Amino acid sequence: MRDIHKDRKYFSDYISRHYSAQEILIKKLKSDLVKLERIAPVKMQLTKDYLNIIFAKYSRGDDMFTKEVYSVFENTVNLMTEYWSERHQNTLYYLEKNKVIYLKQYTLSYHVYMLNMLSIGYLLNVDDKQFQLINDFIEKDEIKDFIYDFLLRSKLQDKAPITDSNFKVFSGFKDPFVTIKQIINTTNKDDAVVKLKSFLENEWFKIINKHNLYSSHTHKFDVYCGYWCFPAAAIVKIKGLDDSSFRDNPYYPKDLIQ
Repeated sequence: MRDIHKDRKYFSDYISRHYSAQEILIKKLKSDLVKLERIAPVKMQLTKDYLNIIFAKYSRGDDMFTKEVYSVFENTVNLMTEYWSERHQNTLYYLEKNKVIYLKQYTLSYHVYMLNMLSIGYLLNVDDKQFQLINDFIEKDEIKDFIYDFLLRSKLQDKAPITDSNFKVFSGFKDPFVTIKQIINTTNKDDAVVKLKSFLENEWFKIINKHNLYSSHTHKFDVYCGYWCFPAAAIVKIKGLDDSSFRDNPYYPKDLIQ
């Protein structure tokens, strides 16, 4: 067990329940039993459920470097390729003179989803093809984000770095990951360690609670899968940081550092 809030049985039931629900939905999709306008939203929900399974498996204490986990990640990326044309589900937008104007940034929940996909993919050392597909999604949506860029270029060596971000404060949506960007840009490793330790101790849990990115472990329904900060582990691995000062932080997925 790695999680401090729930026991092994909870996560085993959670994983089993999600696998069963996914099998039902996939059968419905293959049998054309899902209405056309619902296909893309259903596939998007499946990708989020797959990611939640990865969270739950880590929480349960599973070996994450297995064919099963890699398969779950690959299934997630493959489903992303099938619904990605439904851009309006993922990007922020507003109406101007009855016209939909899309911003070149994701909703907060999808922003965190993408950070987790890139971080977990790097930590699991998935095939570069999977990373390239995710990169293609981001470029298609014209998203320029320094954290994405940092994570993508850790695998895609030939990818040219971006020179600017197109993030804008919109409708109260302020960037909650300013500290992470500072850590990425910090050349002094000791300073980066201090900032990352502070982020894990003082910012991460506030971010996920304030923006309700994950359902609480106290929720009346069994929807909790873990509060892991996978981007922190990815940064440690990429920058070669000494994580001894925060290795036992309850949100830091230290077992993925290999």
